[in-house]
Amino acid sequence: IDQAAKMLRPQGTLVMHELTCPSNAALLAVWKLHMRFLQTYGSARYPEWATAFRELPMVIKKTEWQSELINTLRKYQFVDIQSKRLTFDATALVVARRLA
Repeated sequence: IDQAAKMLRPQGTLVMHELTCPSNAALLAVWKLHMRFLQTYGSARYPEWATAFRELPMVIKKTEWQSELINTLRKYQFVDIQSKRLTFDATALVVARRLA
Protein backbone atom coordinates (compact mmCIF):
# COMPACT_ATOMS: atom_id res chain seq x y z
CA ILE A 1 0.00 0.00 0.00
CA ASP A 2 2.92 2.30 0.66
CA GLN A 3 3.99 2.09 -2.99
CA ALA A 4 0.40 2.41 -4.24
CA ALA A 5 -0.05 5.54 -2.14
CA LYS A 6 3.11 7.01 -3.66
CA MET A 7 2.00 6.22 -7.22
CA LEU A 8 -1.57 7.47 -6.92
CA ARG A 9 -2.36 11.08 -7.61
CA PRO A 10 -4.03 13.07 -4.83
CA GLN A 11 -7.68 12.01 -4.70
CA GLY A 12 -6.75 8.93 -6.77
CA THR A 13 -8.75 5.73 -6.34
CA LEU A 14 -7.30 2.37 -5.34
CA VAL A 15 -9.29 -0.73 -6.30
CA MET A 16 -8.45 -4.22 -5.03
CA HIS A 17 -10.36 -7.33 -6.12
CA GLU A 18 -9.54 -10.74 -4.70
CA LEU A 19 -10.93 -14.19 -3.95
CA THR A 20 -12.80 -14.91 -0.71
CA CYS A 21 -14.45 -17.88 0.94
CA PRO A 22 -18.27 -17.70 1.05
CA SER A 23 -19.89 -17.62 4.48
CA ASN A 24 -23.28 -18.87 3.26
CA ALA A 25 -23.48 -22.68 3.57
CA ALA A 26 -25.08 -23.25 0.15
CA LEU A 27 -22.62 -20.95 -1.62
CA LEU A 28 -19.75 -22.56 0.29
CA ALA A 29 -20.81 -26.01 -0.98
CA VAL A 30 -20.76 -24.74 -4.58
CA TRP A 31 -17.43 -22.99 -3.94
CA LYS A 32 -15.91 -26.24 -2.62
CA LEU A 33 -17.14 -28.11 -5.68
CA HIS A 34 -15.65 -25.43 -7.94
CA MET A 35 -12.32 -25.60 -6.06
CA ARG A 36 -12.28 -29.40 -6.39
CA PHE A 37 -12.86 -29.02 -10.14
CA LEU A 38 -9.98 -26.52 -10.39
CA GLN A 39 -7.72 -28.86 -8.45
CA THR A 40 -8.56 -31.83 -10.66
CA TYR A 41 -8.85 -30.25 -14.08
CA GLY A 42 -6.34 -27.46 -13.51
CA SER A 43 -3.64 -29.79 -12.25
CA ALA A 44 -4.14 -32.17 -15.18
CA ARG A 45 -4.24 -29.39 -17.77
CA TYR A 46 -1.47 -27.26 -16.22
CA PRO A 47 0.77 -29.58 -14.18
CA GLU A 48 3.21 -26.77 -13.44
CA TRP A 49 0.39 -25.09 -11.46
CA ALA A 50 -0.59 -28.23 -9.49
CA THR A 51 0.74 -26.89 -6.18
CA ALA A 52 -1.14 -23.61 -6.60
CA PHE A 53 -4.39 -25.41 -7.42
CA ARG A 54 -3.93 -27.81 -4.50
CA GLU A 55 -3.18 -25.09 -1.93
CA LEU A 56 -5.53 -22.37 -3.18
CA PRO A 57 -8.65 -23.33 -1.17
CA MET A 58 -6.76 -23.37 2.14
CA VAL A 59 -5.04 -20.07 1.40
CA ILE A 60 -8.37 -18.45 0.57
CA LYS A 61 -10.03 -19.88 3.70
CA LYS A 62 -7.25 -18.65 5.99
CA THR A 63 -6.68 -15.20 4.54
CA GLU A 64 -7.93 -12.08 6.29
CA TRP A 65 -6.95 -9.86 3.36
CA GLN A 66 -10.08 -7.72 3.45
CA SER A 67 -9.82 -6.59 7.07
CA GLU A 68 -6.03 -6.33 6.89
CA LEU A 69 -6.26 -4.20 3.74
CA ILE A 70 -8.87 -1.89 5.26
CA ASN A 71 -6.75 -1.39 8.38
CA THR A 72 -3.67 -0.70 6.27
CA LEU A 73 -5.56 1.76 4.07
CA ARG A 74 -6.62 3.67 7.19
CA LYS A 75 -3.01 3.66 8.40
CA TYR A 76 -1.94 5.27 5.12
CA GLN A 77 -4.75 7.82 5.41
CA PHE A 78 -6.96 6.56 2.60
CA VAL A 79 -10.58 7.69 2.90
CA ASP A 80 -14.00 6.69 1.59
CA ILE A 81 -13.06 3.04 2.07
CA GLN A 82 -15.73 0.69 0.81
CA SER A 83 -15.80 -3.09 0.82
CA LYS A 84 -18.28 -5.29 -1.00
CA ARG A 85 -18.63 -9.05 -1.48
CA LEU A 86 -19.30 -10.08 -5.09
CA THR A 87 -19.67 -13.11 -7.35
CA PHE A 88 -21.77 -15.32 -5.10
CA ASP A 89 -19.73 -14.20 -2.08
CA ALA A 90 -16.58 -15.74 -3.61
CA THR A 91 -14.78 -12.46 -4.30
CA ALA A 92 -14.53 -9.06 -2.67
CA LEU A 93 -13.85 -5.56 -3.88
CA VAL A 94 -12.22 -2.89 -1.74
CA VAL A 95 -12.17 0.69 -3.01
CA ALA A 96 -10.49 3.66 -1.32
CA ARG A 97 -9.46 7.20 -2.18
CA ARG A 98 -6.07 8.73 -1.43
CA LEU A 99 -6.09 12.00 0.44
CA ALA A 100 -4.47 15.03 -1.14
